[in-house]
Amino acid sequence: MSIFTSSMRMVGDLDSEFYDDERQRDVWNEAAAVGLQLHIFGGLIAAAVLPWVAGPTGAWIALGIIVFGAVVNYATIGYAKSQNVDLFAESRWFTARANVTAALMLVAFVGIGVTLAPDKYLPSRAGADTWAGLVVGGIVGGGAVALMIRRSRRRKQQFETEED
Repeated sequence: MSIFTSSMRMVGDLDSEFYDDERQRDVWNEAAAVGLQLHIFGGLIAAAVLPWVAGPTGAWIALGIIVFGAVVNYATIGYAKSQNVDLFAESRWFTARANVTAALMLVAFVGIGVTLAPDKYLPSRAGADTWAGLVVGGIVGGGAVALMIRRSRRRKQQFETEED
């Protein structure tokens, strides 16, 4: 067992006697999943609101919330992957939940960018090249994520085909 896996098992207290009862374990795992999602959505709502209502201080706090959320999400996904579970293999992307998450992230990043950007990058002073760069960056970044997900799904499909 790797250091990462054993560390995550310790953080989650997964070796507790509490997990011996199957129903209790299932209910607790569902409750923990709901709690994680509430934490994520609460953080995204705070990150979307803070730059607009608290100025630069709120923007820095929002950025910290987003970075911390990303670290927790990557640790969660990493643990699942260390147990040979690929969360992206079966996931659907264009759901109401995914759209709300994307909208909150967009509002948060726009708020952070507008609040912390130097005057020369603000819409009143930005030229077409700045806006073109933003659009191209968004398309390239989104495309890279889509390719990574597609690659992951293809690898899982190949693995399942080889297993049969």
